[in-house]
Amino acid sequence: MVLLTRSEIINGKAERKDVYIKALKKEISLRPLTDGEYNHIQAVEKDIGKIKANVDMTRDGDISLDEARKDAEQKMRRRGAELNLDLKKQEEKKFYAQCLTAAHGLSNDQETFTPDDMRMMRPVGAVQEIAEAVVRISKLEEPENLAEDTKNFPEVEPGLSD
Repeated sequence: MVLLTRSEIINGKAERKDVYIKALKKEISLRPLTDGEYNHIQAVEKDIGKIKANVDMTRDGDISLDEARKDAEQKMRRRGAELNLDLKKQEEKKFYAQCLTAAHGLSNDQETFTPDDMRMMRPVGAVQEIAEAVVRISKLEEPENLAEDTKNFPEVEPGLSD
């Protein structure tokens, strides 16, 4: 068994990779995202709106969760539900998440980039390409790839836990 040291964990983001960015027509040095940065970016990108249901879920007597769900579904069909999504806000959040990703990836010991710096970057499309490269070097997998990989995990026999 190999034990990780605190410095190995903290210095993981110091591992830089040179990546060719077509939009810029040059190779640039990028670093991977930390777990905290990735989770923050995901939260920023997913904050896109609210769902408001005009549902009265009160009912006399004890009922099971399944009965409560069916009752709520029936009332929602009768009363309707309001979905309040702002598509403009959704696109802005997505672009901000890309700017944040690119800024983290480009930042180094000498210079720290901000999402506002990324917003001013030319040509159009460079920020998205840099953000995609940062995600790639961070070794983040798409959920469908992870689902495929888990098919290869060995089955654990009942009663054989550590």
